[in-house]
Amino acid sequence: MVNPLLQMGIALILALLATLLVGGLAIGWLHRIGLARGGVREDTPQAHQAKRGTPSMGGIFMIPCAAGAMLIAGLGDRLTVGVALSMLCFSAIGAADDLLKARRPSRRGLLARSKLLLQAAAASALIAYAMLVMGNQGTVAVAPYLAPLSVGAWAVPAWMIFVLWLTNAVNITDGLDGLAAGLGALACLPIALAGSLSGLTGAGVAAGGLLGGLAGFLRFNHKPAQVWMGDTGSLGLGGGLAALAILGSMEWLVLLATLPFTVELLSDVIQVAYFQGTKRLYHLAEGRRVFRKAPLHHHFEEGGTSEARVVLGFWGFGAACAAVSVGLLLGGGLP
Repeated sequence: MVNPLLQMGIALILALLATLLVGGLAIGWLHRIGLARGGVREDTPQAHQAKRGTPSMGGIFMIPCAAGAMLIAGLGDRLTVGVALSMLCFSAIGAADDLLKARRPSRRGLLARSKLLLQAAAASALIAYAMLVMGNQGTVAVAPYLAPLSVGAWAVPAWMIFVLWLTNAVNITDGLDGLAAGLGALACLPIALAGSLSGLTGAGVAAGGLLGGLAGFLRFNHKPAQVWMGDTGSLGLGGGLAALAILGSMEWLVLLATLPFTVELLSDVIQVAYFQGTKRLYHLAEGRRVFRKAPLHHHFEEGGTSEARVVLGFWGFGAACAAVSVGLLLGGGLP
């Protein structure tokens, strides 16, 4: 029997090497097919306009490399297969969005409604896999130190909200060089450790493969970025993290490890709600704002903090969440 930590290490190294080897070639290909045109939204801080010409859709090589590595190291484990399939499904949705943005003069991708429906369909497939293949009939890990709670059919809507929230939280965080990839890598650390220590070898392998892919991707994505992950990468990353939570019954751990992503999405939700609410309540031509610009990383940039410092600050937040997660695990918080 292969040691779980060894399997996780193999997945990590395979994904890291594959991403590093393929990355340069993939970036050149993205330039050749025209995915380096535009690439920066008009509503981002002015400093970002200098990044025009940086190709997006970097997830097209990072996600398959990570998924392939975990499948090879996982030796057919059902949990690992489920995580890999979830990553690829959500990544495909992101790829469609990225391609439409690149090809249309308006830079518009999928309609928000269409994108959400496709994500809901992928989430439904993930939930069906959890129940039919993994045999999870509604068991949810709600808190550390407590046994998983059986909530039956209520788990389905809870999981649906969880998946849609997490995938979109990762998606909206992908706005600065290295931000989402670094936070994703930090989140994978306690998840990989939890899988290896709890006997869920497949979860450890999957998290290790995702960690290796993200570490390799950071070689090309750190400031100044040679490529951005785009929706192809951010939705794939979110889909992988959500699958690890549901298939491994470690929802509380993934929520804690991915807290920076949640904070980012919450800031955007608060901004939009307050803007629209004050606009209607006070009959204003333009509503009021809580933040200078949302999501939160742009708020700090607009306040004069450099992009590099904002990213380092968020990485510090992510490292703290990972450290607390590891502390709970080693202190007996495994379900």
